[in-house]
Parts: sequence; C-alpha cells; structure tokens
Amino acid sequence: VQMTDSIDPRELVHFALRVYFASNVVALFIYPVLGLIIHACGVDSIVLITLLGAVRSLQYAFGNQLGDAAVEMAKPHWLATFERTRLVFPGC
Repeated sequence: VQMTDSIDPRELVHFALRVYFASNVVALFIYPVLGLIIHACGVDSIVLITLLGAVRSLQYAFGNQLGDAAVEMAKPHWLATFERTRLVFPGC
C-alpha cells in the first residue's frame, strides 16, 4: 500500500469509473434474471420482489452514489477540503 500526502483527482475519477462499471455490470446481469423469474416463470412471491427491491436499492446506493461522491470530491474546490485526509482501517 502506497501512502501519499495528497489526493489525486485522477485517482478519484478512476475509482468512480470502476464503481460505475461494477454497478452497471450488476444491473446488466441481475435485473434480467430477476425479471425472467418474475415475469416469464410467473413467480411473484413477496420474497423475490423484496429481493429485487433490495438489489436495486443497494446497487444504486452503493454503486452510483459512491461514484457520484468520488467525482464531486475530484473537483478542485473540494480537494483543499480533503487535502490531509487519510483512510485508516481499525487495527492498522
């Protein structure tokens, strides 16, 4: 792990692109499968519909919102705010 004293906006944008990519891959593969199960197979149990809602909420909240936050933090007026911020994991 390389420690740096400054946050590079390009790294934040690259992180956002990776998060958006992962979010879109989840959406591309999971939603059609759940849609086929619900509509084509006629399975409309409350558990499956709740699972669809949970996947949708997590995919949007953790995927798109995390990417949006990284892009916003990469803008010059935010970089000064996070200039000396470090990511610290408990126990490290």
